[in-house]
Amino acid sequence: RYDQALRHCEQASKAIRQSLGIRNLEKLGSLYEILLEQGGRQFTNLEDICESISEDKPVGLYLCSYSVFREIYRLEARRIGRMGISEYVMLLTVYIQDSYRKNSGVIRLYLSKAMDLLERILRTSLRIGDVAACYSECQYIVMLPGCTYETAELVAERIERKFRESLGEQVAGIHYELEEVTPEARFLGKGGGG
Repeated sequence: RYDQALRHCEQASKAIRQSLGIRNLEKLGSLYEILLEQGGRQFTNLEDICESISEDKPVGLYLCSYSVFREIYRLEARRIGRMGISEYVMLLTVYIQDSYRKNSGVIRLYLSKAMDLLERILRTSLRIGDVAACYSECQYIVMLPGCTYETAELVAERIERKFRESLGEQVAGIHYELEEVTPEARFLGKGGGG
């Protein structure tokens, strides 16, 4: 019952993120990868496989674990290398303003709330086909297929503006970095925000 185990793993990960503010769950991520690998190893036909891997009604952003994001990135890097199209990855880092950095407990609370807000904004602001994952307790990484640098920058600025407007009280801010997806690792050093 791999499908059921995967659902429970996703629910546990979400519950831990929401209740404890812990975002980088390495052991749960490893278990999730094992379940993904072993889940499809029973003899079946193509129709059953396609039914098991398709979504009912896909809408908006595809939010996944970092390990799944990494594999999607690698696939996209190979694809764009072959097709000669551009694609960008964006790292969004939430920071707490200096005036609110009184103690670590307060920072964790503000950071958790800010990350929840950022996730909601990503879910409502990004297109179907865009992919995102929580990278750390204060970062989301987002893949923007079919975007030029200028378009990716507009997306980042729109997310930053919505984040700022939604907070009301300026407890936190966002810094963003953009890098072109390439088959080989390189950092362009372009970025802005915050």
